Amino acid sequence: MKNRLTLMVLSVIIMSVSLYTYQRLRYPSIESTQIEIHGKNAQLVFSKYSDYFKKDALLSEQYPVVIEHMLKNVPGLSLVCAIDSFGNIVHGERNKQAIPQKRAYNDIVNDLIKNRIANNQTFMLMHKKYYLYSVNCAPFTLHMVHGFELNRELLIQFITEAIIFSSLFTGFFIFLISRIAKVFSKAVKISVPSTAALKVFNNDNMVSDTEMQQKEESIDISETLESVNQSRVVPFETKESRKKQIRNFESYVFNTFNRIAITYKLNSISLYLLDNSSVSLRKIFELLGRAFVKTTANNSIENESCREIINALGDNSTIIRNGGRKILIPVFHEDELLGAVTINNRDTVTGTVVAKVKEELELLGSYLMSEILKNAG
Repeated sequence: MKNRLTLMVLSVIIMSVSLYTYQRLRYPSIESTQIEIHGKNAQLVFSKYSDYFKKDALLSEQYPVVIEHMLKNVPGLSLVCAIDSFGNIVHGERNKQAIPQKRAYNDIVNDLIKNRIANNQTFMLMHKKYYLYSVNCAPFTLHMVHGFELNRELLIQFITEAIIFSSLFTGFFIFLISRIAKVFSKAVKISVPSTAALKVFNNDNMVSDTEMQQKEESIDISETLESVNQSRVVPFETKESRKKQIRNFESYVFNTFNRIAITYKLNSISLYLLDNSSVSLRKIFELLGRAFVKTTANNSIENESCREIINALGDNSTIIRNGGRKILIPVFHEDELLGAVTINNRDTVTGTVVAKVKEELELLGSYLMSEILKNAG
């Protein structure tokens, strides 16, 4: 649930950033297209009324009638103003619905007189954008101001492009992040125990190496010792080919331990089985150098320290002792703790090696459970 919530929050953040980025990069181009459309529309409007603005075509008192007619019949037209070459206003009028404030009208007219607004361009006034189209109709210049907004087609195009871009951008980044997270998820996961369980990692309270090797209980395996030649090492295989090649539990343990020991140069690897009462561990196999040992000792480890080890392993904790020279890795089958694999080495075992060993032991829980069921039967 927490991972899903994190993913949702991350997706929203990435989508917001991508939408903002797209708007900043794409909108100027959309705006230029809309300016061209406004320019063509303004030319059509002027062509309809051009005869009225020819020299001496109208008397001065007739201009208000024509301009008022333009404001009422031309969609989006906000202001029309005729200014002569001396900066005098021949006549000017605004669409009071589009520009309700008289102050805004005066500001626009003053800017037109002082040539502060470029022809065929947009400008901002009181948080609203306008478009100016000016035509020289000697002896005066006719200025037509339109409210600037994207038409329906451009607006739909802009929104569609933004959604597609942000979706692809977000999907790509989520995929990239998931791939990176998958790589880093292979790192060693060492659970931090509670304060009461911290003594599990204290060497004074841990079972000694000698005790772990000497106090063992037998399992249902007849042979006691088997020396093997290094030539029996099974080469690397895929997980599927391993399943086909492994004939029994013993050969699987030997092949897996032998491959791990040679690949990562480890001195000793042991497999411990958790007893039915879940209070003691029994060593059942050990690969020591080139010797593969099947243990038949009659004693099991059963003390307070061992219980603490089992509790820590049950929390899926990888226990690191002796400065990283001894590692205890829990073995699970469907969330049930079956035992542990211990690594003893003269040199420190790195976190990377531990992570790779855990990958190699991924199938061990299934095979160990099968062996337990077979012996129980």
